[in-house]
Amino acid sequence: MAETNSQAIVSKLQSRYGTYARGQLQSQRKQFWSFIDYANGGTQYTFFGSALGDQQTPNLARTNMPVQGSFGTSAFLVKAVHTNLYIPSNATYGVDYTPTVTQYTLDANSGLWGDLVSGFAQAGIFKLTVGAKDFITIPKPFLYAPPADGRSELTISRLLNATTQTLSADAPRAELHRASENKYMVDPELYIDFQENFRVQISYPAGAVPRIGTTSLPSTAGKLYIGVILDGVEFRPVQ
Repeated sequence: MAETNSQAIVSKLQSRYGTYARGQLQSQRKQFWSFIDYANGGTQYTFFGSALGDQQTPNLARTNMPVQGSFGTSAFLVKAVHTNLYIPSNATYGVDYTPTVTQYTLDANSGLWGDLVSGFAQAGIFKLTVGAKDFITIPKPFLYAPPADGRSELTISRLLNATTQTLSADAPRAELHRASENKYMVDPELYIDFQENFRVQISYPAGAVPRIGTTSLPSTAGKLYIGVILDGVEFRPVQ
């Protein structure tokens, strides 16, 4: 009897003073993302394995996950999947600066052209796993689950020769599918429950695909970050 009374008291206090309204949920459209360093090519990349503030993901450019491999106190309905990439500097977009010559050399192997047309974007397998079961599998995810963020065209300015001050030819360029109709829709939609662990991986079973694009610039200019974005509806307790 004493235990029953204790439970009743705790329940009453929780309903009056708790931070969450028991049994009530609110929903909102949400995207969760995770970006990791492609380095020089690997056979497997695991996403959503770190949370915001971890050493590997120091800021929102890398991830917005609350905890590792889980949505924490939220549940999530996956409606679409995107892959994307970003680089710290435009230097790897087909432009290679040579300090001794003081000009820009336009070479398809110095930027993302080769990587997108003949490199990692043309291979790979995406898998989203919950427990021991694979629920979403996408071949060539950078082509079949592209950013699809609405942009249909990307314009790059012509380049100015540092010596002659004349315009040179356009830099070679390539991009992933941007039109919104190329979005990869999950059908049927996938519901991942509160604190349920999941795993997202992109693997290259035939072997690692090394970077094709290179740059002579120092620091992080040559880095490439690849990422996965889960688009859907978040369900969380009402506070």
